[in-house]
Amino acid sequence: MAGQMLLPETYTNLVLPAAIQDMEFRSSLPAARHYVENLLAAFSAAVGTTDTAKLIQLLQGVDIRVDGRELQPGQGPEQVVSQFSPEGHPSLIVTNNLSVRHADGGLMYTCTYQAWSADTPVSFTTGTLQGRLNTGPQVWKWASHDIHRWGKTAD
Repeated sequence: MAGQMLLPETYTNLVLPAAIQDMEFRSSLPAARHYVENLLAAFSAAVGTTDTAKLIQLLQGVDIRVDGRELQPGQGPEQVVSQFSPEGHPSLIVTNNLSVRHADGGLMYTCTYQAWSADTPVSFTTGTLQGRLNTGPQVWKWASHDIHRWGKTAD
C-alpha cells in the first residue's frame, strides 16, 4: 500500500518467539527486560546528547553493525551518533515495542526506535535496534548491537 510502512520480516520473526517465551510460568524475562530497558535508555541518552565519552564506555567491546555492516576500526561513537541525527545535532531517541527472549545461552532484544530533533518536532529517522547480551554467573555482557534504519524521514 502506498504511504504505509511495513515492518521488516526479520523484526516480526523475532517478536513472536519472545512473546511466547514470556508467557511461560515463572519466567525470568521481567528482570532481563528491565535491564535491557535501562541499557537502551543509557544508549539513547548518550547518542541524543552526543556524549561520546559515555558512548565509548557503554559500547566498549560491543560488536556494532549499521544496516548489516560492521563498524570498522576508527568508526567510533561519531559514526553511531550520525545514524540517529544529522550533523551531530542533539536528538531524542524513543524506543518502543521492546521484545526480550532467552536464546543460545544469552539474551536477545529487539525494539523499534524513532529519532527526533531535540530542537524542533521533526523526526530524523526510524528503524529497529537488535542485539545480544551474553549471560555470565553474575553479570550480563553486552555483546552486539545492530542498528537497522528504515529510512531517513527528514534532513
